[in-house]
Amino acid sequence: LDIQNLAYVAYGDSHGNVWFGGWNNVSCFDGERFITLTTDDGLAQVGIFDIMEDSEGQMWFAHGFLSALSSYDPKAIGLLSDHPVRWVSTQDKSGRIWFGAFNLYGLSINSKLSETQLRTIPTKGAVIFVVVDSGERLWFVPYNDGLYRYDSTDLAWESAESDGTIEPSHFMASDIPTKSCIVPFLAMRDGTIWLRFPDSAHILRFDPAQFTGSDQDSLESIEVELSEIRMIEDSQGRLWILSFNGRLSCWDGKELIALNRNDEKFAESANSILEDDSGNIWIGTKKGIYSYDGKQFVH
Repeated sequence: LDIQNLAYVAYGDSHGNVWFGGWNNVSCFDGERFITLTTDDGLAQVGIFDIMEDSEGQMWFAHGFLSALSSYDPKAIGLLSDHPVRWVSTQDKSGRIWFGAFNLYGLSINSKLSETQLRTIPTKGAVIFVVVDSGERLWFVPYNDGLYRYDSTDLAWESAESDGTIEPSHFMASDIPTKSCIVPFLAMRDGTIWLRFPDSAHILRFDPAQFTGSDQDSLESIEVELSEIRMIEDSQGRLWILSFNGRLSCWDGKELIALNRNDEKFAESANSILEDDSGNIWIGTKKGIYSYDGKQFVH
């Protein structure tokens, strides 16, 4: 197990397994042991930028530098290298997978990988972030071109089938932070979204249906560090914030609790965060993987 290569992305699947992706491999922790997939298993060679599980229980791995897509079930890995994917988002309710690369793409695919329909929405820059929220709105961010939203994934698919002739809503054309591939945006289960504006010391919660691109519309505000951050929602509805300089905090709706303020073990190396089925928080770093059970960190 190459811990040094497991820092970039983390994902928890529906069976309680924890997945970590890095530059050369993907590893899965089933609660007892790690299982690692490499090129010897059919995995594409270059770094894993994103991981997703579909409604059939199949895992998808986006290879950012190679712009390839690998799929995995317990029987085999399938490599779809002709699909120019860099970031996998999620499935919509119709089973379509949305992902970003040089444009915005929607992929309709069967579980046997024998029939695919790839649709493209042209964008002005490479799409570095895409997500479907609980209201089936599709959000995406092209590099240096702000934040876009289709009010439904069906509308986005209709646009994709007509080469992007249906225009999405466009917000913050020059303001959304796109200098990094990590966009501070999170869709919550209650339907709201968290977003940080560029160079801001706050993340803000919004009603996505009422979102206009102004911070004046926010429902809630949390002061955070200026470092780049990743955010997740846990099973209790709490917000966890991991900064790239290694600070881990939890927002319980009333206060922001700093959990490792005086601990430098994650400093300048934290890249990924997730919660497993037991409520443990996992953190992927360049120095290895850590878990937090609410009381202590274990390396």
